Amino acid sequence: MDTNNYNKTADILYGLICGTCFLVGTVGNTISFLSFLSKKREISTLIYILTAANDFLISFSVLPVGICFIRSRQPGFIFDTRHTCMMWWYVWEVAVLLSIFFVICLSITRTLSLVRPFMIQSTKFLLISILAYSVLQLGVLLGLHSLHGATVTYSPLMARAILTFQLSPEADPGDSTWYLLEASTNLTYVAPAVVVAVSCTVSAVSLTRRNKRIQKMQRKVQENRSRATVTILLFALVYGVCNLPLVVMYVFQTYAVISNNWAWFRRLNGFDTQGYYSNFVYTLLIAINSAANPVLYFWRMPSLRDYTINGAKKALRVNRDNARPIVTIRVTEWQKDSPLRMKIRDDIGLGMVKSAGSSDFTSKETML
Repeated sequence: MDTNNYNKTADILYGLICGTCFLVGTVGNTISFLSFLSKKREISTLIYILTAANDFLISFSVLPVGICFIRSRQPGFIFDTRHTCMMWWYVWEVAVLLSIFFVICLSITRTLSLVRPFMIQSTKFLLISILAYSVLQLGVLLGLHSLHGATVTYSPLMARAILTFQLSPEADPGDSTWYLLEASTNLTYVAPAVVVAVSCTVSAVSLTRRNKRIQKMQRKVQENRSRATVTILLFALVYGVCNLPLVVMYVFQTYAVISNNWAWFRRLNGFDTQGYYSNFVYTLLIAINSAANPVLYFWRMPSLRDYTINGAKKALRVNRDNARPIVTIRVTEWQKDSPLRMKIRDDIGLGMVKSAGSSDFTSKETML
């Protein structure tokens, strides 16, 4: 592949996309995280809290990639050393894997709430599952790092740190390690997509099904239940759109390993001479997914909109009050009927004036 003479305009565009994902993702997910924290700790709310925190991490991690694109794919301070490359790669990979796992948890819990509405879903079991999955995936990443002299290094073609091997499955097709590698990849990326698709299909069917038990429920409960389900279905749809190209790529890669036909796989990707398609699939779409989630929250959750609007109003009110000068006006007791005295008395009635007593004077403080 040609690692020189990149398209400068395309690089700047990719850098701006990364910067936009960083800005929208960090701000949006921070507000979403704080809003979810103020709610009752149900299992779906807990998943939203963890998802917002994880999406914040992904949105923050994509910023160095955008800087590399804008700087003509120079590594920069994050990818300048082997240790920082390894740190970024582990953080990015674990965050991406957790984001997929959270989509699975959210879709399954919603399906169970529709199919088994009286089933108690344990948040403790959810936290244990997330912790176990994180440890498992970290172990898989450490295992990959030890295969065939693998090392994490900066790739100008991808504008980020990637895992590279000294040997390739094409050069060593008989090694069963590559089959184990593809099996773990399919379990990590392909299988979750199938689980989410099946779960969302069951949820959609359950949502549209009319039975006597649903008809007897209160109208408000039905509306809230339907709104929450539609939100999760849209959440899964955004995940599917952003991850489908990656899943297809891994399926093709698995076929190339099993059939030992890497020449076909290389021809399939022969058009991507400067890595723009690979960057779009492996990096940008994931960052876009993390930035799009808080936008979906704002659209579908009135409580989040109210929380954001009220917070903005409070911040503006504090800034406006701090910007106003406080002027102290002293008025003697015998000036009771003066125009100034009457104005201050009216302001007191509106709550705009603070009073402080004095032996000779009555002090008034007003914001002018």
